[in-house]
Amino acid sequence: MNKVVKALLVGAIGGGAISWYRAYKDGEPSSDAAMTAAKTGAAYGAAGGLVVGVVLARRSKAKRTKKVMAQARIRDLAGQAAAAAVAAGELARPAVERAIEQARPHVAEAGRKARQYAEDAAKRAAPVIEKAAERAAEQARPLAKQAERKVVEVGHFAADRVKALAA
Repeated sequence: MNKVVKALLVGAIGGGAISWYRAYKDGEPSSDAAMTAAKTGAAYGAAGGLVVGVVLARRSKAKRTKKVMAQARIRDLAGQAAAAAVAAGELARPAVERAIEQARPHVAEAGRKARQYAEDAAKRAAPVIEKAAERAAEQARPLAKQAERKVVEVGHFAADRVKALAA
C-alpha cells in the first residue's frame, strides 16, 4: 500500500476510536450515539490522514527526485572527468614524444659509457680471477690425490667383499 492509503486508514481508525471513547466517557445514553460519533470521528480522521498521506507521499517523491538528480549529476561529472583525462592525454602526447626524441641520444651515450665501464671492469678483474683460479687449482690437487687414494681403497674393499660373498 502506498503512503496515502496507509495514512488514510490510520487516521480513520484513530479518529473513530477517539470519538467513540469520548462519547462513551461523556456517558452518551445509547450505543447508537457512540457509533454515530465514532463514524463522524472516523470521517474527520480519514480526512486528516489523507492530508498527512499526501504530504508524506510528496516529500518521498521529492527525495527520490533529488536522489535521481544527484546520481545524474555524478554520472555527468564522471563523464566530464573522463573526457578531460582523454583531452589531457592528447595534449600531452606531442610533448612526451618530443621528450623521447630529445632523450634518445642521451640514452645511447649512457649505454656506450656503461659498456665501456663494464669492459674496463672485466679487464681489471681478469688477472684477479686467473690468480684465484690458480690458487684454487693448487689447493684442489692434494685433495684430488687424497680422493683418488680413497676411491682405490673403497674399490679394493668392495672387490674383497664381492669375492667373499661369491665364495
